[in-house]
Amino acid sequence: MNDPTRVVSLVSGVRVVFLIAALFLISGTSQTIASAATAPFHAVTFIENDSPSDQVFSSLTANTTTNLTAFASLNPTFSNPGHTFVDWNTAADGSGTSYADGAPYGFSAPIELFAIWTTASSETSYDPNGGVGVISSTSVTTGGSINLPTGNAFSRSGYVFHDWNTSSDGSGVSYASGANFVVNSNVTLYAQWTAVKIDVVSFRANGASGSQASLQGDDGTRVTLPGQAGFIKPGFRLVRWNTMADGKGTSFAIAQILTLTKSLTLYAQWNGHRPPVLVSAIGAFAKNSSTLDPVLKRQVQRLATTIKAHRYRLVTLYGYSASTGLVSFDLSLSRSRAASVARQLRSDLVRLHVTGVRITSAGEGSIAGQSTATFSRVEVFVS
Repeated sequence: MNDPTRVVSLVSGVRVVFLIAALFLISGTSQTIASAATAPFHAVTFIENDSPSDQVFSSLTANTTTNLTAFASLNPTFSNPGHTFVDWNTAADGSGTSYADGAPYGFSAPIELFAIWTTASSETSYDPNGGVGVISSTSVTTGGSINLPTGNAFSRSGYVFHDWNTSSDGSGVSYASGANFVVNSNVTLYAQWTAVKIDVVSFRANGASGSQASLQGDDGTRVTLPGQAGFIKPGFRLVRWNTMADGKGTSFAIAQILTLTKSLTLYAQWNGHRPPVLVSAIGAFAKNSSTLDPVLKRQVQRLATTIKAHRYRLVTLYGYSASTGLVSFDLSLSRSRAASVARQLRSDLVRLHVTGVRITSAGEGSIAGQSTATFSRVEVFVS
């Protein structure tokens, strides 16, 4: 039979063991809770890192993992003119551990983070703004300066480059070519144009046939007035130009250099008389020559025979030249050809015993755009 006293002792011992275990469990839990509640706080110190002598600091304190203060939210604000923020680093020269802007940090220990910067650049672009051409953009450190280019690489028909402007319609800030321009950000400068006045000098035949191309240019352009090249008036020679058909306006000489200031219409002024009859033409002459070859001499001989047969008393010879591109040479050559025919004709008339015939000669130059040998001739008018 069991001993009641022994049973009581065993029960009491079990109670003691359970009591000790319970106390141990309660003690361990309390230490864990106390440990979590008392984790130390640590600070992250942000350093502007732009100047050793004038640093700006900011900080963030926590005792659990927390995102770093965003760069844009730092107080005070960090700045480094001419530079752009890249990230944070444990070393001022960027050789340590890097942390991105706003990255999480465990705050298990204090730390210093240096702002890492890169040099910022800004680009200036150039827009022809209705013109054509290309000017390469320029890139410099933000806050730096450039000398603005001229607009010579751009062109626009009927306009001249004036200056640059930050707005295409010219309502922004204007800058002259070559001006010193401070580049604080990416910017486009627009070419500004000024319309130019085109002056036109037109020519009127004033009783002659043919045409003469007009001359034109901006104000201040120098042009040379043409000779008779584009007009033909048999028996007459162009002697000058005039602003009025009757010659009572302002006169201008052939080959005069004229500075354009306005548009003009010039009328050909002629000197001579119109022969009554065109009977023949002596030609064609060899290129750039006034020499009478055998074929041309036979033509002059037949002319002399015709004059004798019809008893003409007045013979007018007008020389022409195929266009050589040089007005003065065309005129000289045409005169020389007419003179050569006149000499040969006088000789042939003497041989035919014909007297009392008056022979005159003149050079008419060339007909504009006509370069074939057909126009290297001498026309014969008689009365």
